[in-house]
Amino acid sequence: AMGVSVDALAALFHKHEAPQDQEHVLLWRVLRSPFSPDALDGIHRASVTYGDRPSYEPQRVIESFERDLFDELVVERRSLGQASSFWKAKAALYESRINHPGEVAWESRWSSAIFGAFRSRRVNVESLLALDDETLVADVPPPSPEGEAIALQLEFEWSGPLFRYKAPLRYVLLHEGLDQTPKPDFLSLQGLSRYFVKMKIREPWCDG
Repeated sequence: AMGVSVDALAALFHKHEAPQDQEHVLLWRVLRSPFSPDALDGIHRASVTYGDRPSYEPQRVIESFERDLFDELVVERRSLGQASSFWKAKAALYESRINHPGEVAWESRWSSAIFGAFRSRRVNVESLLALDDETLVADVPPPSPEGEAIALQLEFEWSGPLFRYKAPLRYVLLHEGLDQTPKPDFLSLQGLSRYFVKMKIREPWCDG
């Protein structure tokens, strides 16, 4: 309906290679950036779900980006408030929820249940979707001594195997850099990465 071919649409989601059509390159950069519509909407929805309504609106963050004369994506400095609010909301969500020991335990319990169901050879991907929660959790293997030790140390309710498929992430906003002079009126999307920082962290329950 929008006159975009299937191939052009698929190219927007290629992870490493930009589309050949220059008109689509800027959109590809947005989709691959920390400020993608998916990230903006996802953090907003998750925050609201946990009772913390963020002070940014996804659409307003998207609208703050402009295209300059050099075909670069930039954001006006006076519009950084919305982007900063998004980053702070994301940082708070990861700190209080995603990286919380209780959440790790909850994820580990479900991972163990799914692994156990597959190992039992009773289910495949299709039948797994039809299993009720009680049946699935009943397949959780017994706790390991290592799991019990970590559970005691971190006050987990779950003392079975602990799973994290990626190293935990922490999001930091470097105000010092944003407040330095001279202050350009616009900052590039790429340049924002110097102030809107993502870093991996190590936790006792993470092998990564």
